[in-house]
Amino acid sequence: MRRCRRVVLLNNATRGQRALMPYEIDFLQPGDSNGDAICMRYWSADENRYIIHVIDGGYSSTGEAIVDHVKRYYGNPSTIDHVTLTHAHDDHVGGLSEVFANFKVRDLTMNRPWLYAEQTHKDFHQNFSLTGLRNSIMDGHEALVELQDLAFSQGTRIWDVFQGTPIGAVHVLWPSKSAYIARLADQDRTPQSYADSSLRAFVEGAKRAIRRSESWYQELLSENEVDTSASNESSVIQLMYIDDELVVLTADANPAALHAARDYYEAQNWRHVTPKIFQVPHHGSLHNSTPSSLNRWLGRPRGLFDGVNGFAICSIGKNQWKYPRSRVSNAFIRRGFPVYHTREGGIQYFSAGMPARQGWGAPNHAGFADSYEE
Repeated sequence: MRRCRRVVLLNNATRGQRALMPYEIDFLQPGDSNGDAICMRYWSADENRYIIHVIDGGYSSTGEAIVDHVKRYYGNPSTIDHVTLTHAHDDHVGGLSEVFANFKVRDLTMNRPWLYAEQTHKDFHQNFSLTGLRNSIMDGHEALVELQDLAFSQGTRIWDVFQGTPIGAVHVLWPSKSAYIARLADQDRTPQSYADSSLRAFVEGAKRAIRRSESWYQELLSENEVDTSASNESSVIQLMYIDDELVVLTADANPAALHAARDYYEAQNWRHVTPKIFQVPHHGSLHNSTPSSLNRWLGRPRGLFDGVNGFAICSIGKNQWKYPRSRVSNAFIRRGFPVYHTREGGIQYFSAGMPARQGWGAPNHAGFADSYEE
């Protein structure tokens, strides 16, 4: 496993108040390709210790980096409190088996689609018995089955990850259980359904590069939502309100999911604040953010010199020069959220009360692009 060439640091420790619940969140570089691998820890006054939480594992090669990071920076623990899988794509699940091989995991939160075969049996046109459908779904999710078996072998508790689920200090905003089940038949690792779904067929084809010009006051990011995969539409969106700050983790969610998550957030009796950290959905793809979804979470575009509201973090691989897409990063920057990416290495954000790390350098971010090809 090749080590990241450099790492970056974001720090709000100068904001002049004592940390209420110190925390740090680290977005690791997923390797050569895009993916998600997030590690975080926060202080629990109830347990008088740090809680350690891993969200997604990147590809299989990313697992070693996660293990090394937790051992080196989180006190070399024997146990991880929470592991969460946002959805079943290889760039999220691959490295988690390595985590289980090196730590005891107390709680695993993930959705196992075969558990809902009975509710979705009617949606499949092949001659499946209920048992046959369940087995076919499991065959298409080998990594999830392996993760389940690893959890069973060490006595880890497994929980579904649906809207309203608390995971330590984290709250799940999306998907709802009903929405997840409704999309199962169209997911790319389940058998073919009755519907000839455009979600399943959608592929971003190769296009001739076009030179675009974009000013601060001319937003080119499209409001017309394009169908993304059912797996991405069911991707878990999480919120953490901690140390008087709001962190929103979006994984590969699409605009419809972002709106639904915001609906749920607004329906709760929670303090509504602007996020301090907001993860750029799906590595900065053009089809996972729209002006309206960003307006609801981040606020409307600001003036050119109106300053910074928070930080947008984009998980990309070191060879992924097309991401984040310029129209997407421009949209975040307009709303006061400079986009920091993991192309050159991992990103740490920490609150007051957490120790700074020696050797972590200055942040890398995508500047506003007034001319670009795509």
